Amino acid sequence: ISGHTDGTGDANLNKTLSQNRANAVRDYLVNEAKLPSSQIGEVEGKGATQLIPGAGASDGKNRRVEMAVTAG
Repeated sequence: ISGHTDGTGDANLNKTLSQNRANAVRDYLVNEAKLPSSQIGEVEGKGATQLIPGAGASDGKNRRVEMAVTAG
């Protein structure tokens, strides 16, 4: 699970925000979807390090969480 932000604002704050986003998805999967936490791999906030090319701050495309699902 990786959290992302757009490129506006302070880099350290964006890193924290993106980590909080990723943590929120993990917490939802564990607490609401009842997925065992042992089945969740890495949870990382990437800040604005992986921007979607051509996406602007106002369209929200870089304010996202991505998740990869793999066979166990």
